[in-house]
Parts: sequence; C-alpha cells; structure tokens
Amino acid sequence: MTREVVHFPPTRDGASNSTPVITDHRWPVDTLPLIRPGVHQHGPDVVVEVLRCGLWVRGAAEPAHAGPRTLPVDESHERVLYDDGDPRTAPALRQLAQDIALRVTADYSVPVEVSGVHLEAPGSRPAPLGDFPLAVRPTAAPTVSVEDFAPARPAAAEAGSLTVDDQLRATWSEAYEPCVVFAQELLRRHPALRGDQSPEEAARELAALRLYLLHDGHPLVASALDADDGLADELGRRLTSGLRKLPAFTGPVTLRVQLADNDLARYAAHSTATATDWCAGTISGWPGRRGNTDLVILSTAGRRTALLEAGDPDVVLFPPGTRFARLRAERGQRNAVLLRELDGPAAAACDSSADRRAVQQLRRALTAWRKDESFDVVRTGTLSALLRAPTPSMITRNPADKAGTASG
Repeated sequence: MTREVVHFPPTRDGASNSTPVITDHRWPVDTLPLIRPGVHQHGPDVVVEVLRCGLWVRGAAEPAHAGPRTLPVDESHERVLYDDGDPRTAPALRQLAQDIALRVTADYSVPVEVSGVHLEAPGSRPAPLGDFPLAVRPTAAPTVSVEDFAPARPAAAEAGSLTVDDQLRATWSEAYEPCVVFAQELLRRHPALRGDQSPEEAARELAALRLYLLHDGHPLVASALDADDGLADELGRRLTSGLRKLPAFTGPVTLRVQLADNDLARYAAHSTATATDWCAGTISGWPGRRGNTDLVILSTAGRRTALLEAGDPDVVLFPPGTRFARLRAERGQRNAVLLRELDGPAAAACDSSADRRAVQQLRRALTAWRKDESFDVVRTGTLSALLRAPTPSMITRNPADKAGTASG
C-alpha cells in the first residue's frame, strides 16, 4: 500500500534521522484533513499515520518515541496497528483500525493484519491479536463441510417450535445451504469478520444476509412468524448484525428514483429522513437509468456488500432505522436530494460545518456521475428492490423490527 518513502540524511551533528516520511500510498485516508505528510486527523482526538509497514491508528498527542514507525515491512501482508495501551480508548481505535482494514481488503484484495501496540513499550513489536488477523495468504480452497457451520437444530424444533434456521431451511432448502458454505469460506479467509462471535454464529448471520441480498431484499419468511415466539424479530436482528460485520463505506453513494411533486416537497419540508426499510445506493452512479430525481447520500457507516458476492460490487447498504440529515431538495431538469447519514441515534441533525462539507462533496460526486451520463455511459443490469429511498419523516423505528419478513 505504501509506494514512496523519503529518508533524510543525518543531521549536522551526525545524529541519525531514522524516521522516514511517506509521500505516496494507497491507504484510504486522503479525504481526512492532513496534519503533515503521512499524518491525517480523524476526529478531535484520533490521528491516522501512514508508516512503511502499514497504518497506525493512535491518539492525537504526539508520542515521545518512534513507536512502530521503525518496524520493518512484512512482505506477506499489510498491517493496521492501533494503540491499545489505554483501555478507555482502545476499543474505539481497534474498531476504526478494523474498518480501515476491511475497506482495504474489499478494495484491493490484499492480506491485512490488525494488531494492537503498546506505546508504553518503545521499540517493541506489536503482538498480533489472534482474533483479528484480517486475511491470509491466498491458498487453495479447503474442503468445505456444511455440517461444520450449519446451525444445530435445537430439541425445541422437534417439539414443534421452529427456529429461524429451521424456517430458512424449510423455505429456501436449495439456496440456504450454499449460503452457509459461502459464509464459512468467507470467515476462513477473513476471520476478523466474526469479531467476538463464534464461527457458527457469525456464519449464520452472514448466510442469512447473503440469502436476503441474492433475493433482492424480498421477504425471506412469511409474516405468520410474527406470532411465533418473535422469530421475525430474531431474523431482523440476525440480518442487521450480519451487515455490521461488513466494511463501512465513507463517501457519496446515489440512487435514481421517480418522485411525485408532493414527495419532493416532503423532503424539502423535513430536516431528516429515515430508512423505514432496508435501502441501498451505489458508489458509481446511475447513468442511463430512468427516474426524475437523483438522491445522493454521504455515507459514514453504510456497509459495502461486495464480500458477499450477492449482486453489484459497488452497492452500499443501510439497515432499517438509519437516519439522514436532509441537506438540499432541489427542483430541476432532474431533481436532486442531498442527504448526510447520521451515525447513531444521538447524532445531531443540524451541524452547519458538517453540512457545508457534505454538500460540497456530494455536488462534486453528482457532477461527475452526470458527466459520465453525458458521454452515453449506461448502467446495465437488473435493479435490486433494495435500491429505494429513505422516507422523509421524523419517525424512526427499531432497526431489528421484522427485517426480511413479509408484511401482511
């Protein structure tokens, strides 16, 4: 990922200047404010520093020593390091490191290892955390057994009480098992996806989500499950948890929709919009597609679904309950609605500084996408039912409520 490193000569008094400066790289940090070459600001208290051996996620205070800057390059994989010396900040730094590593794995298909490093121990090599090696060297695909990851049928199922897995197998018998096998292999290649879960539980979640995507977001189970021990809610939680395992995408996504005049007016009249169902956009635009409105979203926590190989690789998916700040709702030859994802229920819908930056970024992306269309670029393929707009409303709902179930 690091492509150019500048080394400085010794100082006048002969002291060695051993810390190099990274001047060219492929790490996805270019949208972050630059503090100095190779060092980017990520929020008020975190910086991301590009090293020869990889990336270092740490606190904003400048360390008193070189830390991992002098670690050698490991030709077998890239590294994303994070400071785990402070238990109060380590979880957030680790999560950011994992998100960056997952994006790199998805975009470049390179092996990446996420490791903690103690700043209190200058010069020490970071010990890899067994739970978080993000990828391994490409190897021959191992023999896969469905039984290894297939969820066990509880005794309650024999007594007449169906589990979510029983229902999925009964409804999608020839489609669900291959999804379980796929999820098993995906977790073999990217074990960090499972986080703190067991391999079996993580595989069940990713298998259900892949099945949902392969069927374009159409209901996986009948609404009759609503009255059967909360299985509909359990399926919704499983899909949402599976989605959160995938790489987060930060940047503009879009979809093209057909809006009536009163629908556009509703966007203009409300300060927020809410995903009352699963919704998605694409990274590369909608040239040549029908619709009178381009809806452009600045994603901060939407998830890329490319690793699941279940549809277009540039899709970014948002779960039910995701909130968006409405920035602009403009009429024109083709209308434009600009939204900024609000990361978490407590996020402020009105942030003038963030809104200004978001509008500038979204306008640039929309201009580029429409320029592609002016050169007769056309997006082909079948549209997924997931590519739908969030609702302009102040009302939110539980993101786990009945996702993947039929209504009525």
